Amino acid sequence: MTEQNKKKQNKIYIYDTTLRDGVQRADISFSVKDKLELIERFDDMGIDYIEVGFPASNPKEMQLFDQLKSYKCKYSKIIAFGMTRYKDTEVEKDKNLKVLIDSGADGVCVVGKSSRLHVEKVIETTTDNNLAMISDTVKYLKNYFSEVHFDAEHF
Repeated sequence: MTEQNKKKQNKIYIYDTTLRDGVQRADISFSVKDKLELIERFDDMGIDYIEVGFPASNPKEMQLFDQLKSYKCKYSKIIAFGMTRYKDTEVEKDKNLKVLIDSGADGVCVVGKSSRLHVEKVIETTTDNNLAMISDTVKYLKNYFSEVHFDAEHF
C-alpha cells in the first residue's frame, strides 16, 4: 500500500447535513442567500462534504442548486440529497433522479427504507423490490457521479 493510500485510509471525512437535515424544524428556515453564505463558511472550515439540500423538494432548493452551478468550492464537495427510484418506475424514467443528475452537485446521497415495517406499510412493496430500488438507483447514479452515498433511513 502506498503512503498516499495509507493516509487516505486513515482520514476521517466530515459529512455535514445542517443545510438539509438541520432545517427540518418548524422554527428554522434558511434563505438561498443564507445557505450560500454557510456553504462558503463550511468550505473555509474544510468540511469534506456539504449535503446542501433536496433539489426536487421545492423551488427554493432548485434555485440554490442553480446558483451553485457557477460556484466552485475550494475544498468541500457539494452533495445533493434525494431518494431511491419509485417502486414502479425505471431509473431512467424517475423524475427525482433526473433532478439529482441535473443538480450540478459533486455527488449525491439517496435515502432508502431499511425497516421492513416501512417497506411493507409505507411504500407498500416487498423487501426484495426495496433492495432492487436501492441497487438500481445506486448503479444508475454511479454513471453520473463519482460518489454516491446511501442513507439507510430508520436503521
